[in-house]
Amino acid sequence: MSVYWVHFVPESLYLRYLLDQLPPLVSWPRRSAAASYREICEIFEEPFTAQSRPRKDSSPALDCRIQALLLGLISRLLDTLDQGRVRAFQPEYYRLKPAFDYMQSHFRENPSLERIAGQVGLAPNYFHRRFRSLFGTTPFNFMLAGRLNQARRLLSGTELSIKEVAAAVGYDDPPYFTRVFTRQMQVAPSAYRAMLRQDTRGGDAPG
Repeated sequence: MSVYWVHFVPESLYLRYLLDQLPPLVSWPRRSAAASYREICEIFEEPFTAQSRPRKDSSPALDCRIQALLLGLISRLLDTLDQGRVRAFQPEYYRLKPAFDYMQSHFRENPSLERIAGQVGLAPNYFHRRFRSLFGTTPFNFMLAGRLNQARRLLSGTELSIKEVAAAVGYDDPPYFTRVFTRQMQVAPSAYRAMLRQDTRGGDAPG
């Protein structure tokens, strides 16, 4: 029996809400997900044998295949949702969506709660309560996650210095950025980058 685990936290709070409505564990027999299973084997095992090791290489085409695979699996999950609960959620979500979109495009500036709530014409404290009730997180933590996710992408995909990465995600003080990143990710930015590079090389220690 082959078992593959997929664990991720979507950046989209709407998708996060939808997935939270599902059971904590979902599995499919191989025969009912044959196409997805073959795609998993082709992406993560080369060649396809029982002793295959996970692939370490990456490319734009491979990244697209992985995203397409995940979207296909997610769509299968969403097909099983209780549509009544989805419809009940949507009016409140779309009521707050302009503020949500504003945070997504301005998280580097760390806008004030007053400015965010003003996007939907609500008092700051009331907006904060509604947002937290709906999504299970605060506006501040949502924007912090956006900054850290962007920092992780820059650390893994560019040669920018730590100072440049900090500035790109809205931190004028690089040491403060390092403290925040380390507290949230349990690893310093430089160590995170080094870890990814070692993993890309296949985990071989230098001679």
